[in-house]
Amino acid sequence: MAKKRIKSIRVGKCTVSIHRDSEFDEFIVTTKAPVRRWNGTYHTTEKSDARGTAAHQIRQLRKSGVCG
Repeated sequence: MAKKRIKSIRVGKCTVSIHRDSEFDEFIVTTKAPVRRWNGTYHTTEKSDARGTAAHQIRQLRKSGVCG
C-alpha cells in the first residue's frame, strides 16, 4: 500500500493526519489521541471531504480537552 502523508496536525498530545492512498484512489484521515475512544480512521475519495473531516476532528479535540 503506497500512502503519502499530505498533512499532519498536532493538538497537544493528539495527532490528526491526512494520507493519500494511490492504490485505492482515496484519502485517509487518521486521529490518534491518548483516550482510545477518540482514535479513528475515515476514508473518502475527495480531498475537500478529507480536509473538512480533519478540521472537524481538530475542533472536537480542542473542545473536549482530551489532548491536554
